[in-house]
Amino acid sequence: MKCIDGEYMNTNVEFRISRKSLLLTSLLVVVLVSSLFVCVFVMNGFSGASLENAVHVKNEAELKNAINNAPDGKPITIALDNDITLTSYEEQSYTYNYQVAALIIPADKDITLTSNRSNGFYKLIGAVETENHMDTILVGGGGILRLDGIIVTHKNGFLGRGVHIQSIGSDGVLYLYSGEISGNTVKSPFSGGGVSNVGTFIMSGGKISGNTAGHSDGGVYTGGTFVMTGGEISGNTAGSCGGGVGTGYYGSFTMSGGIISDNTAMYGGGGVYLDIFSDCVLFGGEIFGNKAFDRGGGVFNSGASSFIVSGGTIFDNSAEEGGGVYHGGEFFTMSGGRITGNSAILGGGVYVHNNFEFNGQGGVISDNTATDKGNNIYPNDDGGGSSNGGGLRSGGNGGTSNGNGEGTFVGDGFSLRDISLICVGVVVGVVVVVLFFAFKKEVKGAKEKIM
Repeated sequence: MKCIDGEYMNTNVEFRISRKSLLLTSLLVVVLVSSLFVCVFVMNGFSGASLENAVHVKNEAELKNAINNAPDGKPITIALDNDITLTSYEEQSYTYNYQVAALIIPADKDITLTSNRSNGFYKLIGAVETENHMDTILVGGGGILRLDGIIVTHKNGFLGRGVHIQSIGSDGVLYLYSGEISGNTVKSPFSGGGVSNVGTFIMSGGKISGNTAGHSDGGVYTGGTFVMTGGEISGNTAGSCGGGVGTGYYGSFTMSGGIISDNTAMYGGGGVYLDIFSDCVLFGGEIFGNKAFDRGGGVFNSGASSFIVSGGTIFDNSAEEGGGVYHGGEFFTMSGGRITGNSAILGGGVYVHNNFEFNGQGGVISDNTATDKGNNIYPNDDGGGSSNGGGLRSGGNGGTSNGNGEGTFVGDGFSLRDISLICVGVVVGVVVVVLFFAFKKEVKGAKEKIM
C-alpha cells in the first residue's frame, strides 16, 4: 500500500486494471480490423480460394494435366501463375452428343481456377484456329467449375463463348465468385457470348462484360437454371434479343442481388429477354441503363413466359415500347420493387401488349416518361395510369392507380453481400457489448478492493 496526500492507493490493483484494460482494448481492435477485412472480401465478391494446397500451373499442358489428373469427386484448386493461352482443343464424346472446347471440365471433377497474383487476375485465353466457334471452357455434365479470380476470354479475332455449361446425364455446374468472363464473341445463329448454360449457373460475384452475340443473349444465355445473387453483367451486346441475359425454352433466371447494366439489344430485352416457356423471378438487385432499339429496355417478357417482381429496381432503361418492361408474355406479377425513371415512345415504365394480364399487387411504378402515350403504363395511362391490382401505385406525370390502395413499397431484397455485412455487424456489436460489461465489472471489482 502507498500513501499519497493522506490517501492510500493499491498499486497492484491499479496495474491489474491497466493490464486488463489493455487486453480488452487490443481484443476489440483485433475484432474490428478482422471484421473490416471480412467486409472488404465480401463486398468484392471474393470467396477466398486458398492457395495453400493449390496446384500451380504456368502453361496449357500443365493446366490440362492438372484437371485430368484431379481425383474424381474431390475439390481441387488450380492457380494460374501467369496468363495462359489455349491453342489446342479437347474432345469429349457422349452417347447422344459430341463436344469440343479449348478446355474441358470432365464429369465428376470439382475444379477451382484462381490466380497466384496479389493484384488483378491472370487470363485464360481461347485462341484455337478453327472455322467454327471454339468455346474457351466447356463444363461437361456432372462436372463442377468454380471461377474465383481469373479472366476467361478470347484472343482478338477468335470466336467462341467464354464458358459453355452442359447437362448430359446430370447438370454441369458453374460458380462465379470473382474475376471476369469478358471479350468473347459468337456470330449468328449462336447465343450466349459470355456464358451459355443448359445446366446450372450460380453467380455471386465477378463480372460478365464486353461480350457479343450475333444473334441473342450477349452476356448470358440460360436454357437451364441461372441464379444471380451478386456480381455484375454489363456492357454486353446482342444482335437481336437479350443484351445482358436471355432465357431459352424452359430456362429459369432468379435474381436477388447484383446489377445488370448498360447492355444493348438491337431488337428486344436490353437487360433481360424471356423467351417462350421460361420464367424469371426478381427478388432484388438492379437492372438499369440498358437499351433496346425496339421493345423492353430493361426486360422483355415474351411468349408463354412468366415474370414475377417482388423486389429490386428497374430504372433508367430505354426502348421504343416499354422502357422498363415490355410485357407480351403469359404472366407478369408485381408485388414489390420499383420501376422508375425509364423512357420510351409508348409505355415509359411498362408496355402491356394486346391485353396480356398484368397483375399489379404492390410496388412502385413512377416517374417514367413516354414521348407519345403511357408515361408509366401503356395502355390506359394517359395521365391516369392503371393496373388490375389493388396495391400498385403508378405515380408521376399525373398517373394514379385504379386500385383501392395507395400501394406499397417493398425493398430491393438482400444479396449475399448484404446478409454477410449484417452478420458481421451483429457479431461486432455483441463483442463490443460483452467487452464493455467485462471491463466495467473489472473496474468495479478493483474499486471494491481499494475501498
